[in-house]
Parts: sequence; structure tokens; C-alpha cells
Amino acid sequence: MGNDAGASGGKGRVRNQKPVNLEWGRYYSPMRTADGEYEKRVGCMSWEADDGHQGRFEIELYRVNTSDIEAGGDGEPEEKGELVIAMSCGGKLQFTRFSLTLISIHMKEKILETGWYYFTVTALGDGVNYEDSETARSLNWLYIRPKERLPEVFGAVWQWPSVRITNQVCSPYLRSYAVKVYYASLHSDTPQLVFADENLTADRTGVIVCRTLEEMSKRKGPGKYYFKVCAISSDISRCENGKWTELSGAYVKPE
Repeated sequence: MGNDAGASGGKGRVRNQKPVNLEWGRYYSPMRTADGEYEKRVGCMSWEADDGHQGRFEIELYRVNTSDIEAGGDGEPEEKGELVIAMSCGGKLQFTRFSLTLISIHMKEKILETGWYYFTVTALGDGVNYEDSETARSLNWLYIRPKERLPEVFGAVWQWPSVRITNQVCSPYLRSYAVKVYYASLHSDTPQLVFADENLTADRTGVIVCRTLEEMSKRKGPGKYYFKVCAISSDISRCENGKWTELSGAYVKPE
């Protein structure tokens, strides 16, 4: 594939080709060694882009009113669904297959309710030589919210630059832990989210190591650091992610 045929945008810019092969359930790891390597992961959104893409994509998730779903066919609704969340992601230029998980919804502490969903993908241009592509749309996917949920984490405290938890989650559906870190200046009481990771593990003593946190704090400088933590499910169709903890006490990094 390539951009040689495509429609030219304004001011001589070339329009990115429209993403294709939008599918549910495939996860292409950013750390993969081959373009086609993927693992099955429920609720994961994947797509393919031509080899001239700019490495930036906009993804929108929509919930469909079931009364708008046509009988038979691919279940495409007559009307546009309700926007649930808009997300963006980047990808390595040497790859043509990409994916995004629904963890973005959980990170915003929203609940994915039972219903039909579809997603759209736009390959973003660079604003100089390339324009955004046409928007591609997936087929519908039925999500049924499970009754089971991963346990809540308790007793979470700073062990800077890591987090220690009292109860390690014991479940066949546990995939990892997620941590969100918030920052406020020494003279502010309004912390803002500055760091998030969904792929963390706990050692035998309950310590969740955040390897990039110390370097990030060097860039942010003095201030107050807080966190939230939760357990992440390996299959959201059978067991929901755990509940987020309340905001932790502050770790104060002095001037």
C-alpha cells in the first residue's frame, strides 16, 4: 500500500489513506518484534494503516442504540452512535498494524455498560505534507458487563518511587496493576494527573515498582505526589477491572 494514488489535500498536501481491517479482539504490543504478532484480548480495537502513515491516530468509541441496529448484515446502525470517549495514540512508523485497549475508559474511572459498540479510526496528518485520512469505522461489538469484579486494593502507601499494597489480588483474571500518579506544586492543593501505567506487577512483598516515576519526578521537580492503584483484568467479558483506590497521601519532594 502507499499514498501515491490518494487524493491530494489543500495547499499541495497528500491525504493519508483511510485505515482498513478494523477489528475487535486483537492486541498488537508496541514491543512486538514483527508487525503481524498479536494476542487475543477482549475489547481491544485494532486496525491497519498504509506504510506511508504518520504514526498518529485518533480513535473514537461509540455506543449504539439497539433500536438503530439493522437486522442481519454487519449490524451497522442507521444513525451515528453516542460518543463514549475520544482517544489518540502513536505508533512506530515501521509497523502497519496497531491497537488500543479499553483501559482508557477505566483510567478515566468510567464504567463500560452492557451494549453494542463500534469504533472509528482516523490516520492523522502532520499538518505540513500530509492531511488527515477519511475516517474508517468498525463493525459492532456486543459487550455484556460481567457480574464478577477483581478485588479492591487496600493499604496502598508510598514506598518512593514505588507503591506498596497490603493485599495482593488473587484471581485467575488478574493481568496486572495500574497506577495513576498526580502532581501538585508545593503551594497548590489541586493535583493533576501526570503519569499512568497499566502493566505493572507486584513482588512478593506487595511492592509495585514504577520504574519511570523517579525520572519523571526529576523533570517535574519539587512538589507533592499522589497516586491511585487498581487491579486490571485479563478478560473484561468475564471479570471487570478492580475499583480504584482513593487518592493516596502525599509524597513531598522538597526544593
